[in-house]
Amino acid sequence: MVDLLYELGGSLDIKNRQGLTPLTLAAIKAHKEIFDHILHKTRIIYWQYGNVTCAGYPLDDIDTIGKDGSLNDTSALNIIVRGESAGHLDMMDGLIVQLLNEKWRTFIKFKFFQRMAMFSFYFSICLIGLIIRGYYRVPSACILKEIIDKDENTVKSIIANRIECKCHYINFLWPKPYHHDENQTIMNISLDINYNDKNKKHNFEPMALLLNIFDGLSIIGALIYIIFTIKEFSYQNFKLDSFIYVNDPTRVLFLFSCLLTLAMLPARFTCSIIIDDVLCVFAILTRAPYFFFFCRGFRSTGPFVIMIYTMIRGDLLRFCLIFLVFMFGFTQALHVLFVRIHCENDFATVIGTFFHMFCVTLQQVTDAYENFNRHPITGIQIIGKMWFVTYIVIAAVLLVNMLIAMMGNTYAMVNERKKEWLRQWAKIMLIIEQSVSQKERLIQQSNYSKKNSDERTSIESMRPYYYEQLRRHLEPECISLQSKTKSITANSQHSSLLRGAIGVKNRQDLFRNQRIHDSFSSFDTTVLM
Repeated sequence: MVDLLYELGGSLDIKNRQGLTPLTLAAIKAHKEIFDHILHKTRIIYWQYGNVTCAGYPLDDIDTIGKDGSLNDTSALNIIVRGESAGHLDMMDGLIVQLLNEKWRTFIKFKFFQRMAMFSFYFSICLIGLIIRGYYRVPSACILKEIIDKDENTVKSIIANRIECKCHYINFLWPKPYHHDENQTIMNISLDINYNDKNKKHNFEPMALLLNIFDGLSIIGALIYIIFTIKEFSYQNFKLDSFIYVNDPTRVLFLFSCLLTLAMLPARFTCSIIIDDVLCVFAILTRAPYFFFFCRGFRSTGPFVIMIYTMIRGDLLRFCLIFLVFMFGFTQALHVLFVRIHCENDFATVIGTFFHMFCVTLQQVTDAYENFNRHPITGIQIIGKMWFVTYIVIAAVLLVNMLIAMMGNTYAMVNERKKEWLRQWAKIMLIIEQSVSQKERLIQQSNYSKKNSDERTSIESMRPYYYEQLRRHLEPECISLQSKTKSITANSQHSSLLRGAIGVKNRQDLFRNQRIHDSFSSFDTTVLM
């Protein structure tokens, strides 16, 4: 049908109301045969030699970079990479893979490793700051002991409510105040004060200075990342593309960690040490997963990252929904049994009951089971134990093992898809490509394509590695021709006739251009347009 419409004058560049051409519509429907057939129809053959074909393919409906450098969301490459079906995965071969390799080799590979090096350097600075934070603690003079129980000699440590104690991170900015002992005499105090006034310049903490230097560098780095993110939004005309953040959730977490790192600055200078520590904890937990984005770019670690993403978005999410239903039900039931008694138990509050039942799921059964023996009513003890055993069977045994089985199935499914890593690798390239300006996209596209007389872009024909591939492909034929020549020379009677026939045959093969109907899976010397 496609051939009939095309022969009757139908155009392959016509678009429907959704802005889709026949090629991109075949990509959306994941019809690989129609997609390859349309590509075969639109190509321009430059030359053929046997099963070796040099041809050009239009980039208008294939490449994600448009004519003006903007991103073409309806391009075939973008549709195939974003597609989640198995049919879209099968379409990632031939021309699509070659185009991805050209993009990777031209500019995306450099930008990918550049980003990885920058983040590794930034993460190292933050890590050194955290190590220094672990060694530099609150000064011992600021820690006070408060007695809780005199009989058991139970005490707790609190931080003194003094400015030099609350601001111990930045106390190097001013001299330390002097605190004298009550048992000192007036003469000794005056001598100590005079000595302290002479040595105010030397009274600072070196570890506090180092901590603030590295924390300051981490804040500057976070600010730079935020500025780069705003700049990337400007390249997209401040349109929020959900594709980036759905396929790269670790980047969302990393940007959130940058905001938390910036929020540490006012907390540090207002001497809010508790807020500063809380912000630091959340910044650490949301910064480190960004390494997963770079692990997806390597064949050795990429499949495992894909498995983790798939398990979290699929198996773990379904498990949590079902698990929470049982958790809320059994938590309320057990809390009601203990709400009217005045004995020490772990089910006195709803939140306490919820967390203890969650610990039961992790096989911490003994501590929770002892609470039932503390109830004064024997009948309530029996009912509580019955519900408790039922919860263990359903939640701790059935649901947890079901989660393990689902994760095992996901692991096997991802492992069987050999092209799944290729799709994730392509998504990384599209994400990096969206962070480049339109002018630079056009420059980079010109590096792997060229202009024809009809103003279409095409890749330079016969690149060096293609030439080497072609030479290796034709090498056995040259050897066979040499052996034929030797055998022909040995036969003196028919040597001239045979040499003439071989010469005619070789010339016919060399100049045979469009007479041979070559298949799409021909030798890989394709020229993209």
